[in-house]
Amino acid sequence: MRMIRPLRVDFQCSHAAPISWIGAALLAIGTLLGIGTLWQYEALADEIAAWENKIDEVKGIARRAPGSIKESTRDPQDKLEAVRFANAVLDQLSVPWARLFAEIEAAADERTALLSVEPDPRSHVVRISGEAKDFAAVLGYARRLEETPVLEKVYLAEHEIQTQDPNKPVAFALSALWVTPP
Repeated sequence: MRMIRPLRVDFQCSHAAPISWIGAALLAIGTLLGIGTLWQYEALADEIAAWENKIDEVKGIARRAPGSIKESTRDPQDKLEAVRFANAVLDQLSVPWARLFAEIEAAADERTALLSVEPDPRSHVVRISGEAKDFAAVLGYARRLEETPVLEKVYLAEHEIQTQDPNKPVAFALSALWVTPP
């Protein structure tokens, strides 16, 4: 039969073990890593704060921009810019768009197809793009546009014969000076 030896538990550490050099090195490395992490955290927190300040500045500028919905500033220069912006919008809204488009469409015939109309209300120049069955149809369309009361100085800005199409249509772009009646 085997004898069981009693287990001796020393709750009061009667013999203190010296600190090993490996333990001290690990403690030093952990401390340095902790300090480095805190330093990087502070740097990132400062960068985040700087970006948030820039965002707040941009939001403030956007709120003060002419045409913004909420005008909370009392600066006369800002109000003057807002009035100029509103006048520019009113000028565009007061342009007789319907008459211009009606005249451009009425000048087209079965040999021409309009693709786009790009009016510029500031410079009063209209660019008209389309396709025609042949070059004579393009010139006829340009002549009919010149005869309208709302367009003058119509000229062919560019043209290209579509050789890949068996019918060989002509793609064109016309420019014209847009005249608004008094």
